[in-house]
Amino acid sequence: MNRNRRLPLVAAAALLALATAACGSSGTGTTTAAPETSATPRTSTAPVATATAGGAGGSATGVPANKGITLRVTGAESIADVSYVIGETNTEEKTATLPWQKVVVPDDEVFHVTLIAMSSDETADLSCEIFIDGTSVDTAKAGAESGGVAGCEWTGKEN
Repeated sequence: MNRNRRLPLVAAAALLALATAACGSSGTGTTTAAPETSATPRTSTAPVATATAGGAGGSATGVPANKGITLRVTGAESIADVSYVIGETNTEEKTATLPWQKVVVPDDEVFHVTLIAMSSDETADLSCEIFIDGTSVDTAKAGAESGGVAGCEWTGKEN
């Protein structure tokens, strides 16, 4: 599968993630503490504006405002294309240097996070991981069997 044929797959995954944001299913994946790393990660603490559907007095279980969301991609290659959705904000970083990490502290409660990483080498090992306030909530690995595309997703509960 060449790179141009994988683009619709990545676009479809991103659209699926946006479509399921309002579904309100519970989070998936493992729950472990974020490991300490010796490398200095690339970080950004710029707030992400998102819509809050739960309201101030609701019984929502999203990521509370001012809590950290950490996205991490590692792999055998030195670069990968990274796309992520936090709430309703979609961001793409072409040719991100691996290992790649982004920390976002949202202004409003967030109920959905998606991370997709695509290697330029369809057979290269690649992994992604999402941390919510320091706890791993989903991780995925990719290689030749997945065409070098790894996707992670976390969905909170919104009432």
